[in-house]
Amino acid sequence: MEEKLDQLFQRLDDNFSDFQKQWETQSKYELLYNSREITAVRDAHEYLTYIHGFEADEVDYLLKFDNPLEVVADKWCERTEDLSDFPFVLDEVFEKRDALRDYPQKEKPAAERPSVLAKLRGMSNMTANPHAPGTRGPRGIEDSSGGGGATERARGGNQPPRDLAKSVTTKGAR
Repeated sequence: MEEKLDQLFQRLDDNFSDFQKQWETQSKYELLYNSREITAVRDAHEYLTYIHGFEADEVDYLLKFDNPLEVVADKWCERTEDLSDFPFVLDEVFEKRDALRDYPQKEKPAAERPSVLAKLRGMSNMTANPHAPGTRGPRGIEDSSGGGGATERARGGNQPPRDLAKSVTTKGAR
């Protein structure tokens, strides 16, 4: 069996070499048009020579053919031409959402993206009164004092009550 298996592997390699020579003579268009068949030949060669564990009767059967690679590749190509399994592929794509992680995403068209000017206007609305009640200051701390930013302090706003100011100065004077 070992000798026949070596003979089959040699024939498969020779068949593959013949296919490669044929592909080298084809135009880019022909290669693209025949890509499904080329892929079937490559897949069949790889599977038969590296993966499949042959039984003696399988070796004998394939050795009956001048080009056993073509026989297997044609059958494989027939299986991949059937698009009836495509809904299952799409189910996997849509259910798992792996593509969002594994493939680059298309940018939003310019009409859907806010302009730089719109972004700046939005930011100016956010910073118009940074100390307004319910807004967050530079450290994310909410200002609930009822206003009283730097401009109010300069005008005398947000001052401590006068009684507290007197008690502070009286304590300091003792």
